[in-house]
Amino acid sequence: MQGKDLLCYRRKNDTDVRVMHCLTGTYLQQMKSEINPENEQILYPLRIVLPPMKSRIIYFENKSTLELWSTQIRQAIDLKNVNDFYCFSDNLGKG
Repeated sequence: MQGKDLLCYRRKNDTDVRVMHCLTGTYLQQMKSEINPENEQILYPLRIVLPPMKSRIIYFENKSTLELWSTQIRQAIDLKNVNDFYCFSDNLGKG
């Protein structure tokens, strides 16, 4: 990450940026863990939804790295969680 931009590389030690995504106006979607069929390793995905109709999924090898990246991306896009501002309890009705 560089500011509000997510820089993507093809391989771990590459120096040339393959793709750059501006995170302004994006949001994150938590996903269920998956199993890598090649080595049976559990992977933890995070979907970055890019306007208007694109998304990218980043896979992490452990939950703590997923949480660290989620926090950093949320801070970069200045994403607010509604639960930080409101307390939800009983439904008042439908509609």
